[in-house]
Amino acid sequence: LIEQNHLFGSFAESFDIMREELRAARQREETLKAREKEMIAALSHDIKTPVTGIKLICELLCVRTEDAYLRGKIGSISAKAEQINLLANDLLNTTLDTLGELNVSCQDMPAGVLAELIREHDTRSLVTVDAVPECLICADRNRLSQVIGNIISNSYKYADTPITVRYAFSDGFLSVSISDQGNGIPEEDLPKLTQKYYRGENADGKDGSGLGLYISFVLMEKMNGALCCSSGQGNGLTVTLLIPLS
Repeated sequence: LIEQNHLFGSFAESFDIMREELRAARQREETLKAREKEMIAALSHDIKTPVTGIKLICELLCVRTEDAYLRGKIGSISAKAEQINLLANDLLNTTLDTLGELNVSCQDMPAGVLAELIREHDTRSLVTVDAVPECLICADRNRLSQVIGNIISNSYKYADTPITVRYAFSDGFLSVSISDQGNGIPEEDLPKLTQKYYRGENADGKDGSGLGLYISFVLMEKMNGALCCSSGQGNGLTVTLLIPLS
């Protein structure tokens, strides 16, 4: 009996040691993952500084030359720099979301700010906008700019058609519907658009990370709003933002 008790005690002690080792290994793994994400976030942020410098130099060179060929080449460099900037933004924001640090700071503001943000991001002048209703919305201006920029950029990239923006009131929200005239996507694929890294069939051969709409979806939720997508095959894609009214 004494020997049995001794064996049982040794087994229990070994089991406790193994459990502690597993807990310590799990904590080390979680710490390493957190450090990896923090490093990615830091690198993504650091990438943005030289990219901004490249874009500013391109703007200066365009002003200094009248040569159409050079201006075209400089424009291509600037466009590629903007692609890098968008990818770095997506990577940074996804990492911050994973770390629980993708923050928003909502304030009351006139809905007219939406027209300013759309003009700012419509660099190809493809957007036709309805008059913005006179009302107050509650949102984070910078994050709202990020969401609208992602949607217009996606439309440029995948549809390359005119874009229309329409407004409506909906149960305490201002509804902002941004529609292109592209091929659209099948209804069964719509829920996938806001998933991390999802890229549809029409993304073949196009640069991108599959993070833009995912990040926009998360940001709208954090601003107590919503983002939803609708489409008919051949009838374009509509991304609707529901922004809380003040």
